[in-house]
Amino acid sequence: LTRSLKFLQRGIAAAEAHYIYRALRAVPSLRKRLSPEVLAEAIAACTSETDAPNVRDCLRSMLALLKQGQKESQSAGACGPELCLFLGLLSLLSLLDSGDRAGGIKLAESLINIISGSQRRTLDPIASRVFFYYSRIFEMEGRLHDVRPALLGALQAATLAGMKETK
Repeated sequence: LTRSLKFLQRGIAAAEAHYIYRALRAVPSLRKRLSPEVLAEAIAACTSETDAPNVRDCLRSMLALLKQGQKESQSAGACGPELCLFLGLLSLLSLLDSGDRAGGIKLAESLINIISGSQRRTLDPIASRVFFYYSRIFEMEGRLHDVRPALLGALQAATLAGMKETK
């Protein structure tokens, strides 16, 4: 997890997508090995008061959904939307694996709000995975028709802005 977060930070700093893709390639192995406790520690270490309000609220909701206390690290730096989405993606997968679909729906909707509120190109690879699991969790619930307008709106915005990966 630490290595993936370092790759993400390097990709964000250098605006190089291949670092972000490298972190995303580790998601299947992280999904198998990552416990909710370790994930909650990583989220708590990333949360700080200097984060954007929507990012901070999303990180706190991830902690609540993972049934952990909201212990914030005093030495934490600001967590950008990319790190929040990556940790949110891992949290969403953890919730899906544990069978907590209601919590997964709440988390997926807050992640989609972060994506729609930011127009950074470094978000695109992570956003595409979040959109996939967003639609997947609604499909598992049998409520795919509820999510269709949001997905079509995101597709339209991605097409107009030329976001190849998010399409």
